[in-house]
Amino acid sequence: MPAQSKSTDNQLRRQLLKKTAATKATASPFGSPYSSRAQSRNVSDDEDFDDNASVDSWALDMNTTGMEQLGLGDKGANSQDSADGSGLSSSTPEGSVIRLKDALEVLSEKRVSIRLAALNTIVNVLAHNYLPDELDDIKVSILDSLKRCLKKPKQEKEAILAIQGIAIWFVIFGDGEESMYNDVRPALEDLVSNSKSVATRAQAMNALAISNFIAVEDFNNSIKIVKLIEAALTPPKTPDGRRSSIATDPRMLTQALSSFGFMLTLVGQINPGMVKDLFATCFERHLQLLESDSLSVRMASAQNLAFIHDHLTENRAGLGYMKQERLINTLQDMLRDSNKKVKQKDRAQQRSILRDVIRTMTNNDPPLLKLKFRNKIVSFDHWTQILRVYTFRDTLGTGFHTHFMFNPLVQAIFGVSLDIPHESEVMTTERVVVDPGSELAKARTLDMKHKREKRRLEKQNMIFGNEDDDDL
Repeated sequence: MPAQSKSTDNQLRRQLLKKTAATKATASPFGSPYSSRAQSRNVSDDEDFDDNASVDSWALDMNTTGMEQLGLGDKGANSQDSADGSGLSSSTPEGSVIRLKDALEVLSEKRVSIRLAALNTIVNVLAHNYLPDELDDIKVSILDSLKRCLKKPKQEKEAILAIQGIAIWFVIFGDGEESMYNDVRPALEDLVSNSKSVATRAQAMNALAISNFIAVEDFNNSIKIVKLIEAALTPPKTPDGRRSSIATDPRMLTQALSSFGFMLTLVGQINPGMVKDLFATCFERHLQLLESDSLSVRMASAQNLAFIHDHLTENRAGLGYMKQERLINTLQDMLRDSNKKVKQKDRAQQRSILRDVIRTMTNNDPPLLKLKFRNKIVSFDHWTQILRVYTFRDTLGTGFHTHFMFNPLVQAIFGVSLDIPHESEVMTTERVVVDPGSELAKARTLDMKHKREKRRLEKQNMIFGNEDDDDL
């Protein structure tokens, strides 16, 4: 290796080590309570994602893009560091691409601290930038590198960052990439089922759900993921009548509830009648989790119940097992709960969320979530879209506003088309109401149906074709 190249590599490694050491913290990525996630589920409040405002004000505990929680620094998309020494600001597309490529080069280093810093950079660049064209020639290398980090991670943080990078990769490049999904699926499924780390299991479940949602055309494949999540939500009891500590951990339960509701929004688009049957198997479990000690578990369960009520009512499927009167009484008792052992802030959050849920069940009155993107205020008034917002925010963290403004796939999923002007051109605020029945949302759903039908016919032709060959 030429001396100059070796010197450059050593300089880059020293910079990565210095940056990691300077920002290292002792906090666990999932160590803090879930109150901030529950707060993020308060859909009655407007949320401002103006580029000029701080985007850290709605940081989520379950948002594993929270670099501060991971203790890895790199505070966000506005960082002006230039880790490559090129002099290019890291906030420019060119600077971001160089940072990502440099990080990929050192991702195979033996020293864990270097790999962590590199993974942090990769995740940060992918989350806070939308650069599909600039990264197209290395997109496969990015995914392969992240997948390799899952084989034998030395630390929990390494696995969590790699999984998160995989999830964001699919948000950028994953539309229709079912072969790529099938490539990473076994590793993610294994982590969901067998990892000894609760945080790793939860992150893998989120990545599995969002990558399946985006990339998979085979509907049966999506149902398998729903069943996998359901198994985590309702794990079998041991002979003494208990469940494992991982199965009952609030972090795992919150993620399982979130991913279950999120995947049902996909099933509801393709086969509305199947949602009722899938939810029936864990309806009682949702009722049990309304009594959880964890605020975020209680609220995730309540909002899934609101979604299924909304779905069944909209599709005139009959409420049946919902046991409406019993359910509403339970929610109203929770609303009146004045348990002094629960923090006043948590009680206030719970009441706000429960009011939305109860209004849905009693008056078919949906909640209203508003997000602001420069001069656009986007309003969501359907539980399907609101549950999707939660999952994409959990995946992208503070990069959510970037992808909502500039990623066509994200806009298509939410059925909205935004023409974001330059900051200097912003004069007035325009309001946009997101409707899952919008033309854009319908077009994506129809396109996915056509692709699935095409795959079904191809498989059918292959089977019949083989039978004809045998006859010959």
